[in-house]
Amino acid sequence: MQPVFEQVRPTQQLIANLYRHRQEGVHPVPIHWHPDLELFWYRSTPVRFFCGGRTVLLPAGTPVLLFGGEIHGLEPVEQAAPSGLSVLWPHSFLSQAVPGYARLGGPSGPVQSERLTALLQQLLEVCDGEQTPLTPLLQNAHLYGLLHYLLSTYAAPQAAMPPSKSLQHCRSALSYMQQHFRSPITLESTARHVGVSAEHLSRLLRRCLGLGFRQQLRDLRLDWATSQMAGWQQGLLQICLAAGFPDYRAFCAAFKERYGLTPRQYQSRL
Repeated sequence: MQPVFEQVRPTQQLIANLYRHRQEGVHPVPIHWHPDLELFWYRSTPVRFFCGGRTVLLPAGTPVLLFGGEIHGLEPVEQAAPSGLSVLWPHSFLSQAVPGYARLGGPSGPVQSERLTALLQQLLEVCDGEQTPLTPLLQNAHLYGLLHYLLSTYAAPQAAMPPSKSLQHCRSALSYMQQHFRSPITLESTARHVGVSAEHLSRLLRRCLGLGFRQQLRDLRLDWATSQMAGWQQGLLQICLAAGFPDYRAFCAAFKERYGLTPRQYQSRL
């Protein structure tokens, strides 16, 4: 799933997926999980951050570190003018580049560090500076510096603990929904994939994620639809159907409930 706020697209030239949060087209990141090391930093807006089954409001400029495996989501409070970075080091890269990485663990949540903020600011300046053929080399230098600081400061050996059965079921459901949300999937079909009853999965999603199945599916479809709007050449009806909504009326209602605008009003601002 590609976050709609992506401005610097990941390429094979970089050791990490690098996302530049800008003022245009930024939206909440729905609840999801992955095994990768992630660091995000909104310097200009508070962020509602969901992790560990609860939501906290973080002040602007607070870096958040995720060592992987946690179900999480985030929402910038000031969606009209966010600014910052997200960096995601793939687990496959870390496992090869850092001996013993699989045995390391660390915090999942906000971290207070002037040094970390300074490193992020330096990387941001590189992203916003003059772009030359050598820019990826400079970006990688900063990405390696960030990674070294994070692992040397926060990582520690930990005993391998398998996730709980409930968490495994939620991860399986989220992965299935992220792969099939553009199709007419249901709670029942998702539960069959997970191997539990629909009633049990519904309770698990609400307990672990704070959102029901329909809300989670709606958010996945809305995020995909809004990520396509800037370059979409067909009508809004086609984009809503491609996102998995049954009709334009349902799309408009969900869109306005979440963003306070109709799809047409939103698209006119891009």
